[in-house]
Parts: sequence; C-alpha cells; structure tokens
Amino acid sequence: MMQDLLRDSWLYQEIMQEGYDKGIEQGIEQGIEKGIEKGREEEREEWLRRQRQLLMTIVQMHFPNTASLAQQQVDAIKEPEVLQSLIFKVLESQTEEQATESLLSINQK
Repeated sequence: MMQDLLRDSWLYQEIMQEGYDKGIEQGIEQGIEKGIEKGREEEREEWLRRQRQLLMTIVQMHFPNTASLAQQQVDAIKEPEVLQSLIFKVLESQTEEQATESLLSINQK
C-alpha cells in the first residue's frame, strides 16, 4: 500500500520519467555510434572490393599468366594500405616476372 502511494506521487513519477528519458537518450547515442561504425566498416569493405577489382583488371590486362596467383593474393589482403601498395608495385612491373615477385612480396610482410 505504501508502495502504491509512492508510485502515485509526483516526485516518484518525475524521477521515473527522468530515468526513462536518460535511458532513451543513451540508447539513441549508442545506436548512432554503432551506425557510424557499421557505415565505416561497410565503406572500407567496398573500397577494398573496388581496389581488388582494379588490381585484377591490371593483372589480367598486362600479366594474364599471373591472374590466378594475383587472385589468391588479393583475396588474402585485408588491409587497404597493403592492397594499395601492391597495386603500385604491379603497375611499376615491366615484366611478368617482376609482377610475380610483387605479388609474392606481400607474403613476406
């Protein structure tokens, strides 16, 4: 009975509303942070996908005999910086042998 009286009081109601509002606010902030994080990860994955596709196009155009090796290496790369570096190395390659060396060099890192 005493609890019912307390629950019906304006002070109790005010405290409960404040807690509810604060919980909603924190939930929204956490949701926004998670959404931003997920968006960044999706953007990173899309960038990697496009760069992998670019490298494979370069390899297929200039060094088609190394395409299967390139595909294996490209699939294994998870870091954008490593992939970008490999693209530049392959672009600098003058021969198929140099391109192969470039593709294999990522295993040593």
